[in-house]
Amino acid sequence: HACFALGRYLAQNWRAAEAQACFAEAVQLAPENWSIRRQALWFESPEAPGGPKFWSAVDALGPRRYYRPVRMRGLDER
Repeated sequence: HACFALGRYLAQNWRAAEAQACFAEAVQLAPENWSIRRQALWFESPEAPGGPKFWSAVDALGPRRYYRPVRMRGLDER
């Protein structure tokens, strides 16, 4: 994920506008990669990865999940 790596480099070197463009491109190239999405949001604001933008993207999935359901003995037996 070169776009994300470049975005991180730019953000760490105080080039926020260019970094945001790279993060947006990284999310477009790997929309299923929730780690990239969360980290890109963090560079906007440390509170953003758990904020409305993130949950709006999760809600846009509809009935699909962005993670595999947890299947553990005893968990479903409650």
